[in-house]
Amino acid sequence: MQIINGNIEDYLEVIESKVVCYFGAGKTLKKFFERYSYLNIDKTADFVIDNDVNKCGKKYIYKRKEIDILDVESIKRYNNIFIVIATLSAFEIFEQLNNDKFFDDISCMITTFIDYETDKMIEKNRTYPHSFRITNVRKIPKKIHYCWFGDNKMSDLNKRCIESWYKHCHDYEIVMWNEDNYDYSKNKYMKEAYEARKWGFVPDYARIDIIYNEGGIYLDTDVELIKNIDDFLYQDAFCAVDSSNLVSLGLGFGAQKENSFIKKIISVYDNISFINENNSYNDVPAPSLQKNFFDNMGYKCDGNYKIIDNVTFLPANVFAGYNHRVGQYDISVHTYGIHHYEGTWTSERFREQLKKMHILYKMANGN
Repeated sequence: MQIINGNIEDYLEVIESKVVCYFGAGKTLKKFFERYSYLNIDKTADFVIDNDVNKCGKKYIYKRKEIDILDVESIKRYNNIFIVIATLSAFEIFEQLNNDKFFDDISCMITTFIDYETDKMIEKNRTYPHSFRITNVRKIPKKIHYCWFGDNKMSDLNKRCIESWYKHCHDYEIVMWNEDNYDYSKNKYMKEAYEARKWGFVPDYARIDIIYNEGGIYLDTDVELIKNIDDFLYQDAFCAVDSSNLVSLGLGFGAQKENSFIKKIISVYDNISFINENNSYNDVPAPSLQKNFFDNMGYKCDGNYKIIDNVTFLPANVFAGYNHRVGQYDISVHTYGIHHYEGTWTSERFREQLKKMHILYKMANGN
């Protein structure tokens, strides 16, 4: 089986006159349809394939479109097929099909790679401001805050990232927050995450509260700075955006002390728990958990530079600098930081899937 790599325009050209079969009847496919809804991309689907016998023989429903879900053997009845793998388990699916002689002369594309190549195409035409300084007056104090709760030791990556802050922001006050100087019990969500020893979720509330009360800039410990960040001090507030174009406060955000925008974000955590009623964890990543808040504020997840209600939203290239889905660094003249996506809060299975996805992306590019 051959992997073809390309953006959404390449994809539409490749699938012309093909029987298009999407492999994976889950959320990844839905997100793909939603992202390219302006192209009515769901109408390109002839079939959906899945290994789950409980899904096969049923319909994959997206809006008003119903698509037959088939197993792998059933799809072999058709000629001129093209496979689109739409799942985080793309590596395993590719191996499964690649080991089946029926698919020797059949090509495929991966939705994750289509998204990435499309993002690169968009980035080439993205407009950036002449300067990220909004005013001539410095409003945000020269403070970098970070959190380190729990008894885990810092990795070499964490240490290297913090060293980069001292290197490029040598005149900043750098403050570590932990159990000794911060009350983790002041919010139910945070307290439950702490008591469950889910250290990666404790800062989701703490960092917002800290910036509100102290002012300054927050960075996660897997964010490496590659240049000075004074430019972002000359505004009321700013937020970094991740490679999925979601606002991601862990990558970097800052504000004046007692900023009204920051106070509003805190309210997201007023009435939620980390422990669900069935004792499972409410381990939704912060960018997804906070998405409705930013949607209601008017932020559109398109990755463009914008200012809404005196809050600056930065393109992903500014503080992400790395796409964890494909394992590629995207550094330009606009990049100030690199989020290495250590992902300690994610499952071991998810991190393993990402490693395999990185391998698959290299294969798609002939490496």
